[in-house]
Amino acid sequence: MGTAALIREAGEAGTTTARLRELAAGEPEVARAVAARTGLTSALAEELAVRWAGDVAGVGVLRALAAQPATGPEWLALLAVHPDELVRRAVAAHRSTPRPTVRALAADSAPGVRRAVAAREPDGAG
Repeated sequence: MGTAALIREAGEAGTTTARLRELAAGEPEVARAVAARTGLTSALAEELAVRWAGDVAGVGVLRALAAQPATGPEWLALLAVHPDELVRRAVAAHRSTPRPTVRALAADSAPGVRRAVAAREPDGAG
């Protein structure tokens, strides 16, 4: 099966969690599709974060996880110090990012991250 077919499978509503784990263990593009899917469980989001955190090829996976509603506050705090600006920007915009993390991101060196903090709704500060 080709990458495009695997990405489609990752997005299908009927794909089991066990199959999603298998897909996420393969190519980064497929793992990114798993990380971005609607209805991802928090347990699988954490597994993806652990698997791809130290892999340069997995930055797209981490970007998707930083925007994923299933990603927990503890992982958002860890992703907030990632070297990739787009990861930090997604964390800054995430509704579940803890307040101390949001405050730290307000002083980020990247203007896009600071803008994402400024654009947050007052009640979405975590």
